[in-house]
Amino acid sequence: MTQEFIEIKISGRKFQIRLNGFTQEAIDEIKQTFEDQNLELVELLQSHLNKIQEYSLLNQHLKGILQKISQ
Repeated sequence: MTQEFIEIKISGRKFQIRLNGFTQEAIDEIKQTFEDQNLELVELLQSHLNKIQEYSLLNQHLKGILQKISQ
């Protein structure tokens, strides 16, 4: 089994992150977001907070759909 990694630069420091177990869609989004960039810590935190907001909105929509189906 091949292991997939991405190298992320945060405030000039390099970090190698293993992406095993991630879906291909997630890997593609991670690479699109982080590859070949040198992010500042504040940018990384803002990106994470934005994803939390996206998932929160998605969960709200899914709950609404589930309620409509259950009626």
